[in-house]
Amino acid sequence: MAKNTSSKSKVKPRTSTTPADTKVKLSPPSPWSTPPPALRPFLESLNPKHVYITHIDQHPKGHKKRVFAMTAALNVAIATLLVWRATVALPWYISILFAMWGHEIETGASAPQIGSNTFINETVSRTGNFFFDFMLARFLVPWPLDFLVGYSSPTAWRLEVGFRDKEVGVRKSRKWDEQLAKGWIAEDANAAICKERIMPAIERQWIRAKTSYLMMDKSWDLDFAAMIRAHNLLKTGSNRLQDFEKTVIVYSEDFGWLVWEVWKLDEGAQDEGRPKILTFKEKLTEMGKEDLFYRWVEIVQFETSQPGGFTKERQAKAMQEARELFEKQGVDFDKFWEKVGGSDGSVENGGA
Repeated sequence: MAKNTSSKSKVKPRTSTTPADTKVKLSPPSPWSTPPPALRPFLESLNPKHVYITHIDQHPKGHKKRVFAMTAALNVAIATLLVWRATVALPWYISILFAMWGHEIETGASAPQIGSNTFINETVSRTGNFFFDFMLARFLVPWPLDFLVGYSSPTAWRLEVGFRDKEVGVRKSRKWDEQLAKGWIAEDANAAICKERIMPAIERQWIRAKTSYLMMDKSWDLDFAAMIRAHNLLKTGSNRLQDFEKTVIVYSEDFGWLVWEVWKLDEGAQDEGRPKILTFKEKLTEMGKEDLFYRWVEIVQFETSQPGGFTKERQAKAMQEARELFEKQGVDFDKFWEKVGGSDGSVENGGA
């Protein structure tokens, strides 16, 4: 009788495996957060290569009209000058072209027919005219063209939006954004960018002092097309004006569109706390630790942006994070905080 042997099969325990290339998506670094759903239609129209800042321009309508009228008058004057120059110079350039084709013209004579001095003077004169017209075409012609022509021009913006007491302002970064490295929004990497480019552009006094049209500088340009789209979204009811309060917008390959809702930091700031903040910054600047101020602002802003507001627990958490941050830089936070008038142990009045 054949012996029937049954071998025990080794069964490997079933385990759930995760593909090696699967990445766990962490939350974005402070002070960035995912945008509210209401803002997504607007974000879809933006260029991911740029950094954006939105805010509500609350300067009086009359002031905005005067600023725009002055700019319009300047551009009209430049356009008039260019048209006059074209009427004067165009026949002269046409005659030179005919001369190149062998036609006899009255603009001058050939070199053998005139003296050397006259020839030199004629050469210098024509060279000067060429250079002058080149400079006009290179530097002045773009001004009225950019102002008057196209959907993204200031003229199109004003024709579409008009003048309002409360308007959406949208700024976009200039060419400095081309130097941003991948992952620059990380906490350690964005300190310099925030200090040099972003923080000056979102400073409360700066926003209050200038209407949107006067905010163009070497770091930021106005995105007129984005401002038109924002007001169209307001017109259709897709967005509220509050959706465009002061916010920094960036695009991350890891997280998609991200926002820094700076308006929450402003909203939480009490007027009596502003001198403390200014003193805080001045003292750190004197110590050569100005970067600590911007990191501290990021910590406070992140905690104020959490659901439920800036509670006592979150204030305590922000204080603890600030202590650890300052200690790494060799600064006793508690003593420093007491010097600037924050001896109550709270950041609610001084930092939020």
